[in-house]
Amino acid sequence: MSADLKIWAIIGCAAAGTFLLRLSFFALFGNRGVPATLERPLKYIPPAVLAALVVPALVMHQGAARISWHNPRLLAGLVAALATWKTGSVLWTLGAGMVGFWVFRAVLG
Repeated sequence: MSADLKIWAIIGCAAAGTFLLRLSFFALFGNRGVPATLERPLKYIPPAVLAALVVPALVMHQGAARISWHNPRLLAGLVAALATWKTGSVLWTLGAGMVGFWVFRAVLG
């Protein structure tokens, strides 16, 4: 089997697995609602996934944790978090975070 064919086989298996996983929820809960005991914890999945993606990008630099007041990414993340808390707007959060990053990077180097 050639390398290209192996890559396409892996992509196909991953696509089929993802499709079957998503289909299973429709098959299980399609005609009825999700039980309240399961619905409550499911509300916390999106914020947990977002935090798992964002926090390492804010605190890691070249493979090492860089938690200090000289880290422009961390400071920009704090500015973005403050903008989210105050406005609740995704646009304001992105704008405040980017402007904060540019300012802190220019000031801190």
